[in-house]
Amino acid sequence: MEIGGNLAIVDPATRPVKQTVKFEIPGLRSEAIQPVSINITKDGKLGFVALGPANRVAVLDGIARVKLTYLLAGQRVWHGVRRAQCRGQDRAVFAIEERSLKDCAR
Repeated sequence: MEIGGNLAIVDPATRPVKQTVKFEIPGLRSEAIQPVSINITKDGKLGFVALGPANRVAVLDGIARVKLTYLLAGQRVWHGVRRAQCRGQDRAVFAIEERSLKDCAR
């Protein structure tokens, strides 16, 4: 669910929504928080959700499916979040160090 700051976790076999994760960032309206893409680590322990115009990446615990933190990621993070990615409109590189969950490109 892009507009409104929710991420629906769906059972891929039967397709019902199993859980909904709500993203809330103090000072931002819910319509500015738009989960637009996700990347999950190979071991499934972490998920990285690009939040579009919120200029952040949400880090999720892949097992408990809860938000761990938000990382400031430059303007309008839209496309797949990876260990290194081109930031939205400013074309800077955004990289996440998975152990510390810090932006290591700054």
